[in-house]
Amino acid sequence: MKKLTILTILITSLILTGCGQKVSDTEKVDEKVDDESLQSGALTEDWQVYEEKELGVRLKYPAGWVYQKDEQAEQELNRILYIGFAPNQSELDKGVPYPIEFIIAKKNVEMTFEEEVNLLGEDEDKRYVLAGYNKYKEIIDVMAESFEPIE
Repeated sequence: MKKLTILTILITSLILTGCGQKVSDTEKVDEKVDDESLQSGALTEDWQVYEEKELGVRLKYPAGWVYQKDEQAEQELNRILYIGFAPNQSELDKGVPYPIEFIIAKKNVEMTFEEEVNLLGEDEDKRYVLAGYNKYKEIIDVMAESFEPIE
């Protein structure tokens, strides 16, 4: 009986105090800030610049993100330029569709997208598009604002 009482007290104590690791309020705030800065595109002054001199375009993308030019997608989808952006290499390695895509295509080529799309501009024969997952909408918007033609 005494063993049962001690065991009951021990189990009750564990339940009341929690068996898992306690996360401090500071750690919770740090996680939230990290998520917010990733998702909101905060602190754009340290963003990197992607520039395609031959095509005369430039735009910014978040610091720490990676990109790749996808020549296979350019050929298969009939695009002039197809750049995938991602928060890390493993996301980029998954291929099309990328978390965020910067695309230059001929105006007469049909393009369809499933989520967030920004038409950055058009000229006589080309269309400039930034597209991606809805969860990156704020980053896409900031990237779109940074888009500019260059000489």
